[in-house]
Amino acid sequence: MAGLSTWDRSRGCRGWIEVARETGPVNLTGVRLGGRPDLPLLVLGPSLGTSVTELWSEAARLLAEEFQVIGWDLPGHGTNRIPLDPDGEPLTVAALAAAVVDLVDQMAPVMPGARPTRFHYAGDSVGGAVGLHLLLDAPDRVATATLLCTGARLGSPESWQERIDLVRSGGTAALLELSTQRWFAPGFVTRRPETASALLDHLRGVDDEGYAAVCGAIAGHDVRDRLGQVAAPVLAVAGAHDVATPPDLLRELADGVRDGRLVVLDGVAHLPPAEAPEQVARLFREHALGPVPVDEPAGERNEHGQPVGATVAGWTARPRLGGTVLRGRWVTAEPIADEHTEPLYAAVCGPGDEPLWTYRPAPFPTGREQFQQEVVRRLADHPDSATYVFVPHDGPRGGRAAGLATFFPCSPAAGTVEISGVLFGRALQRTTAATEAIHLLLRHAFDDRGYRRVEWKCDSRNEPSRRAAARLGFSHEGRFRQHMVVKGRNRDTDWFSMLDGEWPQIRARHQRWLSPDNFGPGGRQLSRLEDL
Repeated sequence: MAGLSTWDRSRGCRGWIEVARETGPVNLTGVRLGGRPDLPLLVLGPSLGTSVTELWSEAARLLAEEFQVIGWDLPGHGTNRIPLDPDGEPLTVAALAAAVVDLVDQMAPVMPGARPTRFHYAGDSVGGAVGLHLLLDAPDRVATATLLCTGARLGSPESWQERIDLVRSGGTAALLELSTQRWFAPGFVTRRPETASALLDHLRGVDDEGYAAVCGAIAGHDVRDRLGQVAAPVLAVAGAHDVATPPDLLRELADGVRDGRLVVLDGVAHLPPAEAPEQVARLFREHALGPVPVDEPAGERNEHGQPVGATVAGWTARPRLGGTVLRGRWVTAEPIADEHTEPLYAAVCGPGDEPLWTYRPAPFPTGREQFQQEVVRRLADHPDSATYVFVPHDGPRGGRAAGLATFFPCSPAAGTVEISGVLFGRALQRTTAATEAIHLLLRHAFDDRGYRRVEWKCDSRNEPSRRAAARLGFSHEGRFRQHMVVKGRNRDTDWFSMLDGEWPQIRARHQRWLSPDNFGPGGRQLSRLEDL
């Protein structure tokens, strides 16, 4: 696509917006919906017949403290009044996705030579279909995706041709009654008449040919046979009253991708961002950043009337961690020792294992001797840490060390500790033993030694670590910007925590998931940990 041609700045109904206009085979406009440019980027996609501003503005407002939020408008919709080329190629969902990437590059540019901006994505209906194509065609650009009221295929080509014929004969005004029935759950128009009216008024003003072109794009959308290629985490959100994209369609999507989860919203139909903005914002935030921390209840006051923290009755310093073998059903955790050098080196330093070391402060070891001296012995001899090596009971590494993790830093006086330096070999990753390995460390800290808080910190760009923290039940506490310089590069650090008061419920979830009853033939899980 051609480069940026103009920037228009105008006063919108909900604040200042910037509209980026592109020239090229697919014309999109982008709208800035809030958030500082130094925050993680969130890109929002609209539903057919809506503008991104009318659909997403309230949810975007709730997310703007933690994300730089931009949206885009379909041809003939919202801010996008650039005429379609009547002699151009037919519009496709894949072309819309490519145009979104180009738009992101223009609205969130990086320095020459730097990696292109990665972003979180959320889209409703056709906006969700565009999200699927982003995941498939630009997988390195999308950190997480929240796909609402959409599917790998939407309707049939015949049904979309009927819609095109209707619009070309009677204009988009002919769709008002049908859209009122399909867009909103029963009672919403009565409860929120202003929101419903704004959305329907916008539909009435959508360009007929722009609407028809998007219908044609949706008619050709079918990626059912490609869902298994989607590796990024996907949150599929369905409306319980949605007849256009019912929950079963979203279930197929969530089950078809590698890392998918389904949430069904009660009292919602086809436009969750407008019908339930608070729920959508919360779900998106938790999917992208981890669970929202629970606010601490109001504290006590001292003799001066000042608010102070709650009294911790009978508190004494906790015993040091480590020094004992931790046994589970699927894996055993052993204190690190020289005898682990050979199997660990084979597990994490083999051909192609360099990426396992990207986010570690130490470089990839050049040989077994360096690994023993700078990793095994340094961790084994460290006076203030406790490192455990994980030995799975079965599988390709059964009976041999396959990964490690360290309790450090540790403050027995405060009862706090971090699980750090997690390094799993490829044979251990994404296995039941891997989940149980961290569970054993949590159980040791909370149950065996009585710690009050366990932390998990990681490079903000380390998406697998961030996803693991959220999946295991840690709460995201925030991001320390410019926290470190690691291997000559800036590191922003994401902080997660788990508290002793939260542990019993989390422990019960872990135990239900780890139960043999949760696994069918071939070891396939029956219920996901996140769903328990």
